[in-house]
Amino acid sequence: MTWQQEVPTAMPGANLDRGRQWQHDFVVEWHRLSEGCADIEQTANFAVELYALQGTRSPVEVAREAWGVAL
Repeated sequence: MTWQQEVPTAMPGANLDRGRQWQHDFVVEWHRLSEGCADIEQTANFAVELYALQGTRSPVEVAREAWGVAL
């Protein structure tokens, strides 16, 4: 199953391509899982790497899996 964004992210004036949107959604979920303690720059770099490998999957699912949360 190919990932598709469920809810558009409201970002005035910004047109994100699919990869950037995936990375953004991954970072948001990772930050939530870390209860706000994740380093945003490191997480964004991690998201870039993961998108290249798993970009067809849901970024939320990938974040939860990488975090170790049972799906």
